[in-house]
Amino acid sequence: MKNRRGAIAWMAGNGVTPNLLMLFFIIGGLLMAWQIKKEVYPNYQHNSIRIWVHYPGSTPAEMEQGVTLPIENAINGIEGIKEIHGWANSAGSNLTAELMNGVDAERVLREVESAVNRAPLPAGAEKPRIFRNETRDQSFELVLYGDADLIALKETSTEIRNILLSSPGITQVEIGGFSKYEVQVQVDSLTLQQYGLGLDDIANSISRHAINQSGGRLETAGGDILLQIDESRGWAEDFSDIVVMQTPTGSKRYLEDIATIRDGFANRHNRNFYNGYPSASIRIYRIADQTPVSISESVYALMPELEASLQPGISLEVVDDDAVIYQQRMSLLLKNAFSGLLLVLLVLALFLDVRLAFWVTVGIPTAFLGAVLFLPSMDVSINMISMFAFIIALGIVVDDAIIAGENIHEKMSQGMRFTDAAIEGAKDIATPLTFSILTNIVAFIPIWFLPGTLGLTFKVVPIVVAAVFIISWVEALFILPAHVAHIDYRHPPRWTRPFNAVQSKVDVGLQWFIRRIYKPALKHLLAGRYIVVATGFAMLISSIAYISGGHMGFTTMPRVEAEFSVARAFMPVGSSAEEAEMVKEQLENAAKEVVASNGGKELAKGISSRIWSRDGEYVVMTRIFLQPGEDRALSTRQVSAQWRELTGEVPAANAVRFSATGNGPGADVAGVTLELTHRNTHALRAASEELTEILGNYAGIVDIENSFMSGSQQIRLALRPEGKSMGLTEQSLIRQIRHAFSGVRAIRQQRGSDEVDVKVQLPDWQRASVYHLEQLPIKVGDQFIPLSQIADVYREYSASAIHRRDGQRRISVSADITPSSEAMNLTQTLRREVLPVLEEKYPGLDIGFRGDQAEQKESLESLAINGALVMLALYCLLAIPFKSYTQPLIIMTIIPFGLIGAVLGHVLLGYVMSIVSLLGILALSGVVINDSLILVTEVNRNRDAGKPLAEAIINGSARRFRPIMLTTLTTFGGLAPMILETSNQAQLMIPMAISLGFGILFATLITLVLLPCLYHALEDIKAFFQFGSEPQETEQRTDHDTPAIEDISHAA
Repeated sequence: MKNRRGAIAWMAGNGVTPNLLMLFFIIGGLLMAWQIKKEVYPNYQHNSIRIWVHYPGSTPAEMEQGVTLPIENAINGIEGIKEIHGWANSAGSNLTAELMNGVDAERVLREVESAVNRAPLPAGAEKPRIFRNETRDQSFELVLYGDADLIALKETSTEIRNILLSSPGITQVEIGGFSKYEVQVQVDSLTLQQYGLGLDDIANSISRHAINQSGGRLETAGGDILLQIDESRGWAEDFSDIVVMQTPTGSKRYLEDIATIRDGFANRHNRNFYNGYPSASIRIYRIADQTPVSISESVYALMPELEASLQPGISLEVVDDDAVIYQQRMSLLLKNAFSGLLLVLLVLALFLDVRLAFWVTVGIPTAFLGAVLFLPSMDVSINMISMFAFIIALGIVVDDAIIAGENIHEKMSQGMRFTDAAIEGAKDIATPLTFSILTNIVAFIPIWFLPGTLGLTFKVVPIVVAAVFIISWVEALFILPAHVAHIDYRHPPRWTRPFNAVQSKVDVGLQWFIRRIYKPALKHLLAGRYIVVATGFAMLISSIAYISGGHMGFTTMPRVEAEFSVARAFMPVGSSAEEAEMVKEQLENAAKEVVASNGGKELAKGISSRIWSRDGEYVVMTRIFLQPGEDRALSTRQVSAQWRELTGEVPAANAVRFSATGNGPGADVAGVTLELTHRNTHALRAASEELTEILGNYAGIVDIENSFMSGSQQIRLALRPEGKSMGLTEQSLIRQIRHAFSGVRAIRQQRGSDEVDVKVQLPDWQRASVYHLEQLPIKVGDQFIPLSQIADVYREYSASAIHRRDGQRRISVSADITPSSEAMNLTQTLRREVLPVLEEKYPGLDIGFRGDQAEQKESLESLAINGALVMLALYCLLAIPFKSYTQPLIIMTIIPFGLIGAVLGHVLLGYVMSIVSLLGILALSGVVINDSLILVTEVNRNRDAGKPLAEAIINGSARRFRPIMLTTLTTFGGLAPMILETSNQAQLMIPMAISLGFGILFATLITLVLLPCLYHALEDIKAFFQFGSEPQETEQRTDHDTPAIEDISHAA
């Protein structure tokens, strides 16, 4: 051979080195697979900072003015903050600062902490909590329930948590269902007046006597002695002997004499139930290198000890185990990957020698395991998304080996020596193969820059496919040629003869199709090339119009069903605990009816409910924990639909929302969310109520929520002149009122692992009505005067929570729509017919879409901008090997036509188009370029050899017909198991597989038919402008007897 120099030639002639390199990838990848982090979904940290300030006893308006606005003003000018939004209610102020992409989040966090700490906050506000938002990966959940009092349930939960933490495989355990422990000291107002005491006086007495403080160090000749006063008290009974006051006669009044002391919880309205009994949840989180499987194994290993620690009447049940989900979904993905691999091997064996097909197929696991070897260094774990990225790469990565192997085989069939054929064949396609790999990698780059949750979720995809593509490039150019060089096509082994007989028949049939069908058809199509081009573009425009017209629906992300169905009821402020209990009973009864009518235990494990209150705002949440999807007759979505129907109207609640989705990507989001802002609060409220009424008139709209409609009456106080004349100030008045109704914290102490507040307050019955507020004794000097005599009481209506964004008050109105695919049509209808009417009726009103629509808009804008940059990069990558400015345009014109196949695939299989589908179309562009690249390269080679234009196009297209068909069939074959998967676990990823699979099928037709016509049309245009002549005729010699590279013969 004339040229045996270079890395490819050296590797092909050295059989040991390629094998060692292949073994390094395979063995190294297998070893790393045992050590790499494993999780269900990628764990990421949100690009935002949260600020939480607790200010007990304040109104939402007071919270906004005193806390929210000062913090907003303090952090507003910090560089790197994109948006500030949040809410203020009677419990506290919650602000979130969204950061710009690419900023140093830790630097911004430090500046926010510094600015917030300097902000002028009210004296009663607690220290702000400032932290970066992050997702925590809950891996396991236990429910503890039974006929027991809450303290016994809490103590048992604590014991179980301690047992779990004793395992080296479990690090983070949290108990849910309880608020903080609290020692409640309740003194009625008459007793306070009798002894001339205030609540703060009693709190000061407790803090003076219940102390645990160091007294320093006593230095003696024998050594230092530590001094300490330890009067700490744990439970309620320990506080009874505290001296509160001493009478003039010398007698003492102890705390137990004037107060009721009891152990309880900070929020006694927070209650959890499971199957009708009080309950507590024990949640275990995965951190560091822990896996769902390792945590599950650790818990079940401790189960005998956990059950032995239970008190009589208390039961323990597993309601959530991510190991089951992880194993199900990994099994699903591995099954699809293995099925795809077998399909790829089968397709290759039909068109290539079985030994060549084998070595080409071996390149797939080599590339995959080689990628796994390097993924940990890029902070990538094995999870649902990264595994799906491997499946995406499955069909694409084999293309490189097919192109190299098929070209080497062609050289051998021409009579070249095996080693020379391997070297020459690999070198021939080294440049186009390299640029093919680069275009594939570039095509996935826009996914990296996606904003929001979608970007954080799918960010691993371009990393994984890039790693796989690079290893596949190494395998195709430096490992495969060495293996193929040792295949003796002239004397095949006996065991290959049956395979070769079948392959020979397939090859004969393929050759007949190319000669008798494809080449004559292409000749006629070239003659009418402008009609072909016009038809293709008409189909593309029709597909775009079909999507934009809303005929197939559009959503941001596919909604993945959870293993539970959940209903949330939001009660008006001021609702009683009894009303919340009634709503819970209504939801539970309907849930029980759904379960009983659909198989009982065959459908569900149990039903849990939770009631919690934030200063009078009750929320009721009920969940039906379902059996695994494959073990039940109904889907989670069907369970939710039946549950909603059986529940009916819930008049006591402002809104009830049913959901079939849980945590992770595609989780529970409203179908449509609108945000309204106006300077006039009354106009804002009226507009939001009218919008809510309009939404209720649309078919399919359910679960409407209005953030303002959860408001209630608010009491405003004004100090009278006679009160001021007595020396009373507004500040001292509001302090006494806050102490009376919110209590005074005497001390905060540690009891074991729990933090316990000791709070002094009026009895529950004296804090339960407006009457008691009006009769509240206010201490003025040495006397007590009813509040109604020194202050005026005004009743007003106010929102229970004030929502803010970008420095303005806002109201959000959200709703779900069934089916969810209609969300796009609803959005367009609202934008066209409703919003203009409201904005005209309420001048100054601003309405915008938030939630899923805002994320969708942001994602589409990102894809548009980064997609344009990718197109520019692809153009450059094509222009370099072609050494032409115009030919890359031919190939890039083909890219959008994959959209037609993607649309057809979604319509045929009944899927809704989503952002995830568009990601598949983007990934498709790299595959389309690969096929187009090798076809145009072959046509150019024919033209360089002196062939007329039409003959060069027909012969070049025929020469590349087989590798293009092979890459198409292997790509689709690799994705087919995932496309046809019916399991719920795969629903998030199927749309991307559909776009890629069906897109490549249609793009192949475009490449083999439209691309040659475009090529000829471009040459016509060039000739016209260069020479002013007519377009070139296509009547050239195209019969099958033409010499050079035209037929694809295959040695059996």
